[in-house]
Amino acid sequence: MVKVRCYQKSILNNKNINKFYITLLSLFTMITTLSSPSVNAMTVSAVFEPPSKDTTPVLELGPPEHTTILSIADIESLPIYKTDNIEHFDGPSGQFYGVWLNDLLEKYHLKDAPRLRFTALDGYEVFIDKSSRQKRQYFLATRLNNLPITADNLGPLMLLIPYDLDLPITQAASKSRWIWALHTIIAQ
Repeated sequence: MVKVRCYQKSILNNKNINKFYITLLSLFTMITTLSSPSVNAMTVSAVFEPPSKDTTPVLELGPPEHTTILSIADIESLPIYKTDNIEHFDGPSGQFYGVWLNDLLEKYHLKDAPRLRFTALDGYEVFIDKSSRQKRQYFLATRLNNLPITADNLGPLMLLIPYDLDLPITQAASKSRWIWALHTIIAQ
């Protein structure tokens, strides 16, 4: 009888251990699922490409009273990243190369600006506040398929939100903040 009780107690302990591990595994799976992008999500990875040597002015950046004119070479002095293949909803497709917007803003002391006005060459404007810039990672594309983005491909600069690509169309309101032919970023 003693053997049976010990055996039953051992089984009971194993059930508790099994419940504990199953609960722990379930929590781990849930946290991993919620914190990682979906299987089809966009990835952006660092690349070791030499920065552009093009010093042609392409972007006006700063507070209204003291803007700086930047070239692709200036922008690409930051670490360069590339996206997976993207089919931009306005036409161009391929791998976009560029820098994270927050890195550029930090370098030029605009990271804490409460609101920024982004203007395209055709006059299209978008305002993005600090909390939105903290919620999403904006990507400033300087190249398409590792070549300068031409005017025919809506260049020379594009503002993208790569991680929003896999959202359903009903949740992709951020695509109105994608800007092609970006020309100015002014702190408000």
